Amino acid sequence: MLRQVSIPEDGGAIVLLDWMEVPDGCNLVRIDEVGEILWKAIPPRNPGDCFTQLRRDGDVLKAYTYSGYLVSIGIDDGTLTVLEFTK
Repeated sequence: MLRQVSIPEDGGAIVLLDWMEVPDGCNLVRIDEVGEILWKAIPPRNPGDCFTQLRRDGDVLKAYTYSGYLVSIGIDDGTLTVLEFTK
């Protein structure tokens, strides 16, 4: 695990995993309070892409991808909205 953002409303968290340990590139997951995976976020340029950074910006969860995208992530279901191409 590289980074974790807690979700106090339900005791779960959004977790950024080491991309080298996740063969499909879906290294951003939401887990519940017992550690079960609820969803996996799919990078915008999958396959061959992964998430590199994760941060909470108020009520918005944002992540960067290896391919250069800044995305917002739906906390409830892991859906992505591309905000910006940064490269």
